[in-house]
Amino acid sequence: MECDSDNKLHAPLVAEAAPRRQRCAQRKWCVRAWRNKRMRGRAAVCAAGLAVAFAAVALTALAAPHHRHHHRRRHHRHHPAAAAAAAAADAVDEACVDHAVADRLAVELGSRLAGWRALARPAGASLLLDRGALAAGRPDGYDWRHAHQAVTNGYDAVLTDVKAGGLEPPSFEDVCDVAAPAAACAEACLESRFRARDGFERCSDGARAAFLLAPDLVKACLTPETPCYECVASCGVAAESCRPVRVARSSG
Repeated sequence: MECDSDNKLHAPLVAEAAPRRQRCAQRKWCVRAWRNKRMRGRAAVCAAGLAVAFAAVALTALAAPHHRHHHRRRHHRHHPAAAAAAAAADAVDEACVDHAVADRLAVELGSRLAGWRALARPAGASLLLDRGALAAGRPDGYDWRHAHQAVTNGYDAVLTDVKAGGLEPPSFEDVCDVAAPAAACAEACLESRFRARDGFERCSDGARAAFLLAPDLVKACLTPETPCYECVASCGVAAESCRPVRVARSSG
């Protein structure tokens, strides 16, 4: 009787406890499910964020060269001087003229118009430096001012003949070398002005190229009271070293 009574007494409690345990188990499962869901949501958000970041980096990397190219083109379009400087920096110096032909022209100018009796080297610098100090290889009573004027007046005709290639190389018995520092100074006076002209920045030897491509500039360097003439005059007296030569020379 006591057992039955006790069972009867606790039966409602047992019956009530079962649903409660079920509800508790359901609640725990819900919590775990919610936590799992939240973790999956966070993982999805992280994955999406990483995907967006990766896509942004990829697009930036692809767009960067185009942007730099576009910026460079726009900069060059608005700054042509900078574009020319950049092109000159990227380009490889080239021989704008045949150096042998340029040397031949300077020798012909000296022999046919300036009265040279000896080959002066370098020929172009010798023409520019001649201010009366280069007496070796010149005729007696040599008038260098008259020689400069004769070169200026007859330059174009000699240039045409040299380009045509129909001239016999002049023959000399002596060769005279002008002092290297003075020659380099005179060539620099001519070359700097030649390179300042559009299209000639790439020439590997501007002094030689000027004789063939800018005769007006060479004439200016032989004409008193011009900037180039004064520049050459500042190079000082050029000493000469002369010696006999047994072979005909046609280049400077």
